[in-house]
Amino acid sequence: GDLHLKRNATSDAIAAVLGFVDISGTGVPLNLADDAAIDVTMPFTAAAFGGPTVSVANNGGVGEVPGTELGPVDNWPLPHLNAFGGNAGMLAYWDDLHETTGNVYHQTVGSTPNRTFIVQWDNLEQFNLADGALDGDEVTFEIQIFESPVGGVVAQYLYADTNFLNAAFNNGASATVG
Repeated sequence: GDLHLKRNATSDAIAAVLGFVDISGTGVPLNLADDAAIDVTMPFTAAAFGGPTVSVANNGGVGEVPGTELGPVDNWPLPHLNAFGGNAGMLAYWDDLHETTGNVYHQTVGSTPNRTFIVQWDNLEQFNLADGALDGDEVTFEIQIFESPVGGVVAQYLYADTNFLNAAFNNGASATVG
């Protein structure tokens, strides 16, 4: 059957396969610099990707091809060379995010064959608004990638907070999702 990706916000009528799982206290911190990405190996090969190693980017996405990056965004159409070199990826909230107040984490939860690989962007500021203070103008969201599709769903995006306290940037106004 077809593989599906769910994008869910707290206001969506469709329930998420799993709810938002906060891994900021238990996950592996990636300590990414501005606009940086790092290769991470999932403990399984997911239907969503061709291999277990993915590129996790500070700017809000996971790329299928290791060694690629996610540059700053100007809401370009997809695919775009600035998004993992034009290769496949999951862009939960592609924006110019800044890490001074938060971090990006990854963790696998569950048991074989029903594990979920989670990447969480926690308390990141929008670069143009960055003030270095944890004061409510940060975003938190995650991508969950399933070892085995759940009802045909291979991955989903979940959003805990997309409010930068600035209408020009709130709720994805300056981001690309795809």
